[in-house]
Amino acid sequence: MVTVRHKDRILTRDASHLKPVLALPPSYDDIVRQEIAAHQPVQQPLKRSSRERKPPRKYDND
Repeated sequence: MVTVRHKDRILTRDASHLKPVLALPPSYDDIVRQEIAAHQPVQQPLKRSSRERKPPRKYDND
């Protein structure tokens, strides 16, 4: 069983499905993956500026 605190409650959960994390040091691949993930900023959807969306209207009034 694992004791989990959530806000002001203390919950107990069956932990038989969890792997023991502290038993093994992280493998080299995991370390490299974490390094790569740390250096890549989270890809956010590109926001277009309002100037990009609307073409200039200078020459439209013929």
